[in-house]
Amino acid sequence: MQQINGITSGANQTLTVTLPDGSLLSITLIYRESQYAWFMNLSQTPGTFILNGFQVVSAETNSSGLGNMLRQFKNQISFGLCCFTINDRNPTNLQDFVSPATGINPASGLFLLSAADIQTFENYISSLKV
Repeated sequence: MQQINGITSGANQTLTVTLPDGSLLSITLIYRESQYAWFMNLSQTPGTFILNGFQVVSAETNSSGLGNMLRQFKNQISFGLCCFTINDRNPTNLQDFVSPATGINPASGLFLLSAADIQTFENYISSLKV
């Protein structure tokens, strides 16, 4: 699991991260003040995976598989994304991903999940099933 750094308080920003397979993932984060929520557009290069308008939700509040917001696409992609927060709520503020000047951790963090991370989550989910 790798934290995605460089997220600012900008309401519309694009970051590029290198995935474990060497491909690039472009992440556009958009804050919508009227909804008090962050949304993202994803585009993998090379590749054909594109996802637009997906809400960023906390690992504690999403039902997609213990944090992997992209679990529903697990048969199409070999990575996942997870958002952890310090207060078990979805990121709702423009400043949620920004470290305060005091140097303490931000309220929310976005993480890239590798195939191994995803398999760990899947094994845990399977162990819960009766």
